[in-house]
Amino acid sequence: MTTPLLDLSNDLTRLANAHGASVARIEGSQHGASALVFSADGVLIAPSHAIDEDGGLRVTLADGRTLDATVVGRDPGSDLAVLRVDANDLSAPIFADAADVHVASLALALARPGRTLRAAFGAVGVYGEGFRTRSGGKVDRWLQLDRSLPWGFSGAAVFDAHGRALGLATPALLRRGSLIVPSETIRRVVAAILAHGKVPRGYLGVGVYPVRLPEAVATAHQTRAGVVLVAIEADGPAQQAGLGIGDVLLSVDGESVEGPHQLSSVLSDRGGKSVTLKLLRNGATVEVSANVGTRS
Repeated sequence: MTTPLLDLSNDLTRLANAHGASVARIEGSQHGASALVFSADGVLIAPSHAIDEDGGLRVTLADGRTLDATVVGRDPGSDLAVLRVDANDLSAPIFADAADVHVASLALALARPGRTLRAAFGAVGVYGEGFRTRSGGKVDRWLQLDRSLPWGFSGAAVFDAHGRALGLATPALLRRGSLIVPSETIRRVVAAILAHGKVPRGYLGVGVYPVRLPEAVATAHQTRAGVVLVAIEADGPAQQAGLGIGDVLLSVDGESVEGPHQLSSVLSDRGGKSVTLKLLRNGATVEVSANVGTRS
């Protein structure tokens, strides 16, 4: 005799058995962390905070093989590290698209902090707009489960009921609880690291100082402050765009800039791109296009 609860239990077991092969163990990690296979040709992703050193790293796959792993690169802003092992037969999941994720959808987190696969069952509790982390990284969607994941689930892969990977769990981006770095962020960061060994960071080549805006300007632009340009790098992106000392930068592509740290965060993932800068210049608001530079 079958029941809906028994059917659900059997489905979860099948899901874990099918996709546990995508989850590897990071050997020697003090965090009991896991890694997720990104592609069959030996690329894995793991939480950057759980990897203490780039050298001497080893991972154990679901089939029992323990392989040396190289850290291709890291993005501390999203707490992702890209690893490579000498293998071309790995089991990689299908990564979900943003349209596939819904609040209250069931989710299964799979981790391998020890010798056996571990599972945690829940639902998508939060799926909201993207945000920038304290270190300036861009996370495309706010994704959390409705429960706190147990110890040892750093780097856990989170799957939906169709077996699509929703993202990678990390406790490093929030003060409390685990955040799931979504699949679209994973794809973007992995592509950048495989191409450049890092996620290029954008810059304008300016020195800035925060200033409080006049009440009328603040009301019109719905922001309390901006940054005044006090130095401009010779032949840098800002100078090439025609910016001058004394210009007050209000926003970049519509994102308000109220201080130096916020400017760095807004520019961080825009290296090599053209952006629209809104400035307060001689009492008038102007918009200027600038090509953001790239550096480590």
